[in-house]
Amino acid sequence: MDSLAYKSAATKVFYSVLAYSIFNVLSTICSAFFYVPDTMAKSLVETGSLPSSFYALMVLPLITAACCIYNAVALKGFEKVFDEMDASSVKKLRVSAILSVVASFISALMILMFCVNDNYLTIIMFVGIFAIFAGVLGLIALIFGLIGYVKLKNSETFPGAKGAKLVFIATIIGIVGAIIGAFVSIVSEIVAIAVVVMDIIGWIQIKNADVVGNDAITE
Repeated sequence: MDSLAYKSAATKVFYSVLAYSIFNVLSTICSAFFYVPDTMAKSLVETGSLPSSFYALMVLPLITAACCIYNAVALKGFEKVFDEMDASSVKKLRVSAILSVVASFISALMILMFCVNDNYLTIIMFVGIFAIFAGVLGLIALIFGLIGYVKLKNSETFPGAKGAKLVFIATIIGIVGAIIGAFVSIVSEIVAIAVVVMDIIGWIQIKNADVVGNDAITE
């Protein structure tokens, strides 16, 4: 394995993960604290314009989607560094990123539908469809990501196996946090921040792993 190629490709993935993680958390926090459909609809009717919080809610999912695209492109380059087995595992992470792009765009459409449409029957119908579609895509993306990280953390030839293990654990914690957060919203925000920190540390370990032939020692 080419050490320089590994370092270069892993660094690009790390920065894409860093960008995605930051904007994803910001999007989650803004949605939790600033998303009030009735207030936004009332502002549109009375003033002819939307409050500034609307633009934050719209822009952040789109930026998150852009970061996912960057992540998918970076993972494509990372995939080329490895042999067939590890490349297949990285490819699953890339598929997960692509599905996340679509889910992010759907999230933006859901927010737009809520904020500019005062017909609640229409909102319930279309947003319900979008929510189900986004949820299914998110679940599939999660499954692909979990499978990819499981294979990488158990691989004897992947240099950053230790980091992949940490990211895998972070993903599991994120799932548990999302389930609890459905009942206690503040939990999802706290867990999301913890998961971001673990993801970043995990990818730092992957990025900094030493490559010596087929052996790897994480710094």
